[in-house]
Amino acid sequence: MRGEIRTFSLSRISKAKTTGKSFAIPEHFSFKKLSGSHFGVHWTGGEIGVKILFKRNVADYVRERTWHPSQELVDCDNGDVILSLTVNHLLELKRWILSWGAEAEVLEPESFAKEIHTTLATAADLYR
Repeated sequence: MRGEIRTFSLSRISKAKTTGKSFAIPEHFSFKKLSGSHFGVHWTGGEIGVKILFKRNVADYVRERTWHPSQELVDCDNGDVILSLTVNHLLELKRWILSWGAEAEVLEPESFAKEIHTTLATAADLYR
């Protein structure tokens, strides 16, 4: 992991000290470009296209915000809206989708939809 770009939570750093060492930011480094496909702080090297259907009773709220730089919205005839975006990591997106409960449905990729289904089924089992 040395030499790789990593993310740290400042609130989790308990002891910091100066080392006297410095580093040079590479000439062509662009945090904006690097973080453009993030949904949260996690990242990997790949890009994943995701489509999420939001039910009509939350569709206006979804339309009013920019959730991600890559987002595209498609209105459905019944008032629902489909949010498409390209991310490079699914962990925080998964948590965000789960926070919408039955108001959001992952359409693509199918493997991600199955992962959401499994998580929700496991959660439902806790209340049986």
